[in-house]
Amino acid sequence: MVQGALKDIQVANIWGGPTVAYAKAFGAYDQQRGQTVENNLQSINGALQGTLTFNSITPSDPNYSTSLFAYVTIGVPGVINLGPAYWQASPVGTDSQAGTIVHEVSHLVAGTQDYAYGQNALQLATTNPGKAIQNADNYEYYAESFP
Repeated sequence: MVQGALKDIQVANIWGGPTVAYAKAFGAYDQQRGQTVENNLQSINGALQGTLTFNSITPSDPNYSTSLFAYVTIGVPGVINLGPAYWQASPVGTDSQAGTIVHEVSHLVAGTQDYAYGQNALQLATTNPGKAIQNADNYEYYAESFP
């Protein structure tokens, strides 16, 4: 998925304009934003090639919620804590297990935030492309475009 997204953003950066998937996830294209997205995807891809640790959280975890997909703790590199909703998600597709991993890794290596989730994240692409390129769900949805 991430490699497909990388190929897509590289095409956008070469041609100087957005692809359909880029525009949906990140909005209006400009060279600086496109380069930021490519750099972040390179970092995410590198981290996915490295060593990650996955913990399945239990009800005793202070962050536990039945609707929780996953979380990371900044400053604890390479550790992704998986919640109950992660295990109920499909392996690929929208809001998938694979997309969840991309989302969480983006926090660890690209410093993304959670400004918006779900469809609200995609609205950032239209209303605030500068924030969209800093939002973890936008990277998740972009990568999920390339199963």
